[in-house]
Amino acid sequence: MVIQSLTGVLITWKTWKTCNIMTNQEIGAIIKDIRNRRGLSIRALGELSGVQFANIGKLERGEYNPSVNILNKILLALNCELIVKEKDNNTKVSNYEES
Repeated sequence: MVIQSLTGVLITWKTWKTCNIMTNQEIGAIIKDIRNRRGLSIRALGELSGVQFANIGKLERGEYNPSVNILNKILLALNCELIVKEKDNNTKVSNYEES
């Protein structure tokens, strides 16, 4: 998963390895870092995004599993976008070996 600012600055890049999935805690930490660098409070981000500030706080602590719609609202308010990229075909997708 890549979260990238609309100005083209790379915010984070998760290298995919065997069954690695970005956790809610990692996503929350990224959102919090971007919000802080933008000088926004949780309440201000809530007002800009239309997402309840309590849910933003829970998201930043990894206690909330946002829908893609909610995540997009937050990222739009932070001037970022969500990009989903396909894994390299040579990357092993599971712990099970093909026979």
